Parts: sequence; C-alpha cells; structure tokens
Amino acid sequence: QAVLYSTSADGSEYYFITDAVRQLFGFTPEEIYKNKFLILRTIAKEHFEAFKNFIEKLRSGEASIVEYKMKDRFGKEHWVKHSGVPILRSGKVIRIVGIILDITEEKITRLKLENSEEKFRMLIDTADDLIFMLNGFGYFNMVNKNGANALGYKPEEMIGKHFLDFIDKEDEPKIAEAFSKILTTQEKIIFEVAFLDRFDKSVTFEIHSKPMVVDGEISGMIGIGRNITSRKHDEQKIRELNA
Repeated sequence: QAVLYSTSADGSEYYFITDAVRQLFGFTPEEIYKNKFLILRTIAKEHFEAFKNFIEKLRSGEASIVEYKMKDRFGKEHWVKHSGVPILRSGKVIRIVGIILDITEEKITRLKLENSEEKFRMLIDTADDLIFMLNGFGYFNMVNKNGANALGYKPEEMIGKHFLDFIDKEDEPKIAEAFSKILTTQEKIIFEVAFLDRFDKSVTFEIHSKPMVVDGEISGMIGIGRNITSRKHDEQKIRELNA
C-alpha cells in the first residue's frame, strides 16, 4: 500500500512513482509524470506550510518527514505520512526518494486519544483534591495543579521527588504500612497522612490509593487525597470540649 517515488532535487519532475498512488490519490503514475502539481493540489491548505518546510529540508540535504491531511481525486479525506531522503553526489542533492503512507486510521485514533487525554488533564487540573501518581519506587510521576498548590508548590516542583519528602516524619511508619498493603493486596487502601507544606505547616489528607498494574506487575500507584485538616481540627476541639 506504500507509494514509493523518486523526484528531481527541486521536486519539479517525478522520475518514478509506484502504482499504489492510484489507491491513495486516485491518479495514475502516468498522470503524475505529466503533471507534477496533482499531488500538491490534494494537500489541505492548513498543512501546506508544513509541506513547504518539508521540501526545504530535503533541498538542503536533510532527510525529512511530514504528516498532512489531503483529499484524493474523489474528495475523500486521508491522513498521510510523507517521508523523503535526499540523494547526494559530491555534496549536492541530485534527486529525492521517499515513501508516502496512508495513516488515516492511526491518525484518527491518535487524535481521539489526545482529545481524551486533554479532557482527562482538564478534569485533573480543575479538581480540588490532590491527585497523584507514583512510580514503583515512590517518586511522583504526576501531581495535579490544585493539589500541589494546596501544599504551596507547583506540580513541577514535586514531580521527580519522593513521596516521603513531603510527609511529616511521625507518619512515615504509617506510610510504609499502607504502601506494603498496596503491594501485597493490590486493592484500594485508605489512609490518613500529614503532609508538610512549603512552610512546614501540617496539612492532613485522607488518601484513597490503588496500585497501577501493567502486564501483571505493579508499576506504581495512583492516589486521590481529600484535605481533611479542618475536619481533624474540629474533631480535636470536640474531644477537648468533651474532656
């Protein structure tokens, strides 16, 4: 299904193009030999600038790849990956060879995934709770903006650091026990932990955590923490009043 081609250095003439061009663009090789603009005219206007940059790289002697949307001869839309390699002689580009692949299904799937990830990111970033992911060694892979801000940090200041770096030392045994349960039971674990914010002020969270399992092995954990500091203060006041 791949379209193989060879053109002059400036792209003004096609020396060779495979018959697969019929299925992708709707033109015969003979039609393209006669009219080099046929393929250019199929490219979506919004992607033409990227295609021009692709051509400029090839002319400068650099291999290049571009993805663009196009409409074939019959008006059907496709996404293609267009690659080219310049052939040099004595340091000068004498011709271009390359491959054009139909990546429509792959591109649509990728765009859907990116859209889904964007929605997921928006949901995480707008949540008031602390949402985080740890790798298998307990280091932050991801933390949401509002959760980090609640501790006086930016997400990038927490990512790459260990979970225990932000925990009150008195709670470390509790954390070790909770992590051990997560690793052994692979079930959701709920525990309370006192974080220390940027100013060493204690902030208590109720953490709901669960392991992330890939190919049957635990690769880390995901957690959602609700700030219960005010509730803990109220409970302490009630205990004092009762006493």
